[in-house]
Amino acid sequence: MAILLIGLVVMMSLMMNDKAQKDWKTHTQETLQFYKQDDTANRPGAKEQVALLEARLDRNMPTSPLWQDVRQMSVLVSLITVFTVVVAADSVAGEFGGGTIKMLLIRPIRRWKILLSKYISSFLFTLAMLVLLFGTSILVSMFAHGFDFGHLAYLDLNSQGEVVERNILITIFSSYGLELISLIMIVTMAFMVSTLFRGSSMAIGISLFALFAGNSVTMMLKKFEWSKYLLFPNMNLSQYISGPLLYEGTTVLFSLLVLATYFIVFNVVSWTVFCKRDVAN
Repeated sequence: MAILLIGLVVMMSLMMNDKAQKDWKTHTQETLQFYKQDDTANRPGAKEQVALLEARLDRNMPTSPLWQDVRQMSVLVSLITVFTVVVAADSVAGEFGGGTIKMLLIRPIRRWKILLSKYISSFLFTLAMLVLLFGTSILVSMFAHGFDFGHLAYLDLNSQGEVVERNILITIFSSYGLELISLIMIVTMAFMVSTLFRGSSMAIGISLFALFAGNSVTMMLKKFEWSKYLLFPNMNLSQYISGPLLYEGTTVLFSLLVLATYFIVFNVVSWTVFCKRDVAN
């Protein structure tokens, strides 16, 4: 998994470096013309992108290619999410499926401690993969663009679609921090599913289905007011940095409170089921 992640970071860097060979103004002007085309101008968010690109040209504010690459490589967090689901969903269900759970529980250790150790190990795996992505992104970007850490100020869109000036380092760390919160929820959800099923294949399959179908279900139910209390709309915390907001009027505090509620429920279910399950058969 780590090798695959590193390989994808290198591939993305090569592709982005090919585009970055042009002068930033030339590249920005070409992108601007793309968004002004008739078949593109009516797309959602196109007007905001035009305003952003024009502001960058008017104010002569290039984005540091090094930090811009690091920021764009954060899209690979979605791959880490899949890795996380597989590892967390297999952590307990794999013990039942392989028949090793009996050997594990005959030891003089309370069940909740065993479950906690597995939960922590799943979380540490997720954290290690996130740190690996961030570190590899910086190293590969430094190799591609040198040690130019300048141009920290850049223009971006906020959650209301307005052009604002930001510090790209703060944006990157904020983005990774919010992604970590989302990954914790993924770990917790997959871990709960893992305690509910005795087979790892079933646990992994259901967890992956929930992960991939979650956003589609959210869009289908978006017209209902109560859908803003569902899990997946609130896991997209990056919407509060660059927008657009999925539900008007929601705040990052609202999403964090909703996630905290799900976090408690998932853990209560996991602990209750695992501590009371009969493993004799």
